[in-house]
Amino acid sequence: MKPLTLKALRTLRGLLPASIPLIGCGGISTGQDAIEYARSGATTVQLYTSFSHNGVGTPRRIKDEITQILEAQGKTWMEVVKEGQLAALQGPKPEKKAAPQLTTELAERAGKVLAAGEELIGILKDTPANSTQTPLTSTGIQPTS
Repeated sequence: MKPLTLKALRTLRGLLPASIPLIGCGGISTGQDAIEYARSGATTVQLYTSFSHNGVGTPRRIKDEITQILEAQGKTWMEVVKEGQLAALQGPKPEKKAAPQLTTELAERAGKVLAAGEELIGILKDTPANSTQTPLTSTGIQPTS
């Protein structure tokens, strides 16, 4: 999970202004994990699983580990975050994909779904709450298995 969330953070950080904070979460159980999230553009981090597995001392332990790492590097948390933001802005931009084309078949299927929805609304309006109704048949939509 952690590699996916780090990649998502780097992508989002490259697309969003630095004024929008991003919260890193997923796979943070050490101070080094938290620093990785900051380097990927997270403004802050969130703990959940490690907190529930390791108890109430977990946030303090991770904070102490972060402090040790940052002191050894001579940096602050926000300096690491800003480096991550800068790296994301300079990194490759995701390629824009063309929107899928609406085919005739897809348009017809969408029309059938809309018609089924309208028929369902009509049935619900005309049916007492405890009554049964016949299934939707006029749209030609067949149930799939």
